[in-house]
Amino acid sequence: MTENTNILVVDDDVAMRFMVSEALDQAGYQVHEAGNGIEALDALHRLNYDIILLDVMMPQMDGYEFCQHLQSMEDKRHIPVLMMTGLDDLTAIHRAFEVGATDFISKPLNYTMLGYRVRYMLRTKATADLLRKNELLLTRAQSLAQLGHWEWQVGSDDVSCSAETIRIFGLEDKALRPSGLNPVIKLDASKSLSGVVQQGIEKHKAFQHEERYTPPNGQDKVLRYDIQVSTDVDNQVTRLMGTVQDITDIRNTEDEVRYLAYYDPVTGLPNRRFLLQYLQFNIDAARRQHHKLSLLFLDLDNFKRINDTMGHDVGDLLLQGVSKRLCQCVRSGDVVAYELGHVGGGKGHYVVEKEDENAVVRLGGDEFVVVLNSYKQVEDAAVVAERIIARLSEPFILNNKQVVVTTSIGISSFPADSLDVSAMLQNADTAMYHAKEQGKNRYQFFNNDIQERAIRRMSIETDLRKALELGDQMFLCYQPKMRLKQQGIVGVEALVRWNHPVKGVIPPLEFIELAEESGLIVPLGEWVFYHACQQAKAWENQGLKDLVMSVNVSARQFKSPDLHDSICRILDETELSPTLLELELTESLLMENVEESITTMQKLKDLGLSISIDDFGTGYSSLDYITKFPIDTLKIDKSFVSDMEENPAHDSIVKATIALAHALKLKFVAEGIETSGQLSRLVELGCDEAQGYFFSQPLPADQFLEWALHYQCEAKTGKVIVSKSS
Repeated sequence: MTENTNILVVDDDVAMRFMVSEALDQAGYQVHEAGNGIEALDALHRLNYDIILLDVMMPQMDGYEFCQHLQSMEDKRHIPVLMMTGLDDLTAIHRAFEVGATDFISKPLNYTMLGYRVRYMLRTKATADLLRKNELLLTRAQSLAQLGHWEWQVGSDDVSCSAETIRIFGLEDKALRPSGLNPVIKLDASKSLSGVVQQGIEKHKAFQHEERYTPPNGQDKVLRYDIQVSTDVDNQVTRLMGTVQDITDIRNTEDEVRYLAYYDPVTGLPNRRFLLQYLQFNIDAARRQHHKLSLLFLDLDNFKRINDTMGHDVGDLLLQGVSKRLCQCVRSGDVVAYELGHVGGGKGHYVVEKEDENAVVRLGGDEFVVVLNSYKQVEDAAVVAERIIARLSEPFILNNKQVVVTTSIGISSFPADSLDVSAMLQNADTAMYHAKEQGKNRYQFFNNDIQERAIRRMSIETDLRKALELGDQMFLCYQPKMRLKQQGIVGVEALVRWNHPVKGVIPPLEFIELAEESGLIVPLGEWVFYHACQQAKAWENQGLKDLVMSVNVSARQFKSPDLHDSICRILDETELSPTLLELELTESLLMENVEESITTMQKLKDLGLSISIDDFGTGYSSLDYITKFPIDTLKIDKSFVSDMEENPAHDSIVKATIALAHALKLKFVAEGIETSGQLSRLVELGCDEAQGYFFSQPLPADQFLEWALHYQCEAKTGKVIVSKSS
């Protein structure tokens, strides 16, 4: 049968056509292709097709217009059309059915299910073809599947119905035998049809009717009736005839579409689209009834690290566990929604039916929202926030592994600080970020100070983007690195500064984090690399030989696939030797994905440059990984150095870390040196190199050159070897 079946695949995506054609060709079908609706119409004139697989969005003529043309072709209009769509827009799907689509399947396609769907549609087509050859009574059902027909001569026992009608209503075979209306109308199992017949008599005109029906021997169904009425010269109804169709699968598919449109497939919670409609509904209700509404915006702390290190499967399990706990934390009566009854065993969809129902929503990623209704005091939201924080702080057991996660929560309220949907979400989001800045695992109510800070952050981000485009506001300062045993300058660390034309010099702490979050750190980092290497080469030409330039690399830069090529290009353009370039990476950055980090570091090392682990001691790396990383230097965090004179524990940590570095044949660098006591102790412990304000603060390029040349001159005369910068 399949070898004589012609299928037309219409899609402007060549790859999609190829994959669909291959799947159907392997099933034995004769497959033909068209790139758009116009080509498909041309193909229809050359060959009769048994089924058409049709994309929705195509150039020149889309799927909707093609269906309209197809419906106007009397000899082709009965060809089944299976819409292939990636759209989750209910309007688009309804439109597809309105213009004549038989069914639809969502992209990306499951090719196994596609084969079953095609076979099902071909069986349906064969049934419809057979029906069209039968009695005139079935002309209304010529393209339908699971379709029964019946006819009744009003006022007589002359009633007939098809076997399919009997099957749809779940009647016994004996129901066909009694005379009169018993087979269809008088049996308890067919009360539904009895009501439809009565409507036909009363309306005196053709009509359609759809309703849910429970047969005596099966599961609920959704039935659609199409009724034709015949009258005599006195306008009295003499005959009723019609069709009944089981459209349960169609309605369940529509329910599935609604579910996918409004609910998150991972957690089962409502999604952002649901939230926007839900919030608007409840804000309107709160405005009418003069009550308060609170919104809690939650973001899981360090979820990305868990997802990256333990895998996306564990990440999904964690999201599901968080969802369950959130629903448990919201008090009784705060349940997200009611399940709408539906049929056929498909997945349900949900609707909020009461204004005082609260909602737990997954916005996407690791962000959730809890909407609280009818609270007497805005501060009552804090009770729920504290409950959530405490509950989520408890360990999760996922795949026999213990996982700990915390959350930061921002709270906005109607009408205290927000009057519409957009303001509630934005203000709660802003407050949540403030909670993260304050240390995470806490909640924060929105207020004007937070808003002003957020506006400033946004302004700085906009100005930073413009500054990078102009290129004349950023500049570098350089802090020297000093060799302690054989005293001398061995290198510098390049530190970026921003001289804003209006705000003046903006501290790095205020814009570096913003650059990282926004992605601007990549072009900013490349700018730093280029100008640092260019300056190092200039100093080399001015007499500062063998001065190693250290440049910090951010997490986003390190993960960029262009990092290696970018550094190669910059070294080539500036003519700086790779041996005079050092990259400083934090250990927390390297531990996000250890194997990928090692691969990336080795590629960079192969260029001839050196790598230092910066802020060592503040991350969570293991000693085993330290031995695997292709590094040259350990640079201990300045917090240990600044406190080592007063804190014996920190002194011991510095001592042990120096011993570790030397045992691994690595250089040890201490930063943050501010006193002669710190310097003396580091020399005593065998520290290799150091930097800090004791030697010099970060200096612009011209001032650093003057300082370095003066230092070298003094060192040669033996007057000053190591001294505090003036």
